[in-house]
Amino acid sequence: MESNELKFVLAKDRCTLISAALGWLGSINTTLIGIHVTTLYLHLAVLNRSFLAKAYMTGGIATASTLALVFGSYLVWKDRAGMGGGFLNLAGGVVTLTLCCYFTSIFPLLRQLEPIAYLLPTPALASGLLASFMLKSDSKNI
Repeated sequence: MESNELKFVLAKDRCTLISAALGWLGSINTTLIGIHVTTLYLHLAVLNRSFLAKAYMTGGIATASTLALVFGSYLVWKDRAGMGGGFLNLAGGVVTLTLCCYFTSIFPLLRQLEPIAYLLPTPALASGLLASFMLKSDSKNI
């Protein structure tokens, strides 16, 4: 019986570490997307001032998503996925996916990254899903 419990704890620790690392990787991806798009908007603001508001809005959304991913990954790493770590990472991944879809299809600022642009939010989404599944499997084994 102890061997099974030890295997469960080791698997849970491994999943926790993987989920936190994926969340931090997702935060790096979100930061880079935000910097790229905000910089392009700031260059376009020279032509039309309406792009300046879009630059601030995009920068704010990317910053909020990055902070959610960093804090969510910290909560997952400290084994507090039940306190919202998995939800924060999933929400940050959904926001990043929305940004990528918007800037590749509707306003094509990420068109040059299109083959991999849709893969950039994958680590954050995977982190949130993994943390959510860990939480559900943890509650079943108690």
